[in-house]
Amino acid sequence: MDKLGAYVKGLSFLPESCRHPRWALRIYREDVKNFLRFGKDAPKKYQLIYVPTKQISLTLSILPRPPVLSKVYSPEEVQIGPRPLHGPNVIVPGDWDKAVLPIMENRIVARTVRKLETGKSWEAVGEIDLMKRLIHICGEEDGCRSLKDLVRRYRALDELFAVVWSGRHLLPQSVATKGQFRERGGIGLAVSRTGQLILGDNGNHRLAAARYYGVPMVPACLQVVHVDFVRTGGWQAMLDESRQYIRTLIHRPKRALSNYPIR
Repeated sequence: MDKLGAYVKGLSFLPESCRHPRWALRIYREDVKNFLRFGKDAPKKYQLIYVPTKQISLTLSILPRPPVLSKVYSPEEVQIGPRPLHGPNVIVPGDWDKAVLPIMENRIVARTVRKLETGKSWEAVGEIDLMKRLIHICGEEDGCRSLKDLVRRYRALDELFAVVWSGRHLLPQSVATKGQFRERGGIGLAVSRTGQLILGDNGNHRLAAARYYGVPMVPACLQVVHVDFVRTGGWQAMLDESRQYIRTLIHRPKRALSNYPIR
């Protein structure tokens, strides 16, 4: 596995779809099926879409990977619903969209907002201690394996927050990270059957900062959308709104904005 890992790491200059061709092919196959079923504007897995920041008011996945839950959190804290976020198909039926909670019950969002409101350190709001426990159990969390990695990660987050505060704007992850497959790695988005916007399992810190600083629209990574929302035409209206906002961005005066590939 070490040799394989080193080999894959050595190919990091290639686009993500080239490094993982079978994974990408499964997604492209679902794209074709959805195109034939719902038309040319059918949702695509990990598609970039701009949505109103404040309307992401629910959370679908509020805790880390299920295998580590019981080792990190007490039983009463373990609240996790279905996670149809990473299958190859973006259009998913079922009741997964009913297993949601208010956004501030997402502990990462809550800790980030508390830090921004109070000016306290990441250590003071409990983020560093939690990450240390996760690294101890899993060996790695969010790309961090040591305290040095954690310091680097949270320094980058603080720098990103300064950019969000000054520009009231976030760049898409597909722009910030070269070779990324579509918007994968951006703020995870799930859309319910009624069009409710639900935070998926990525971009928690970025969304919290965007909400706190009043960013009107954020670039999101479409992880899953309920089939009923597509059938009733809600998806088309959401896509049209996103396209209109992108057109305004194109004509906006260019400013020195940056982003960081924070996971």
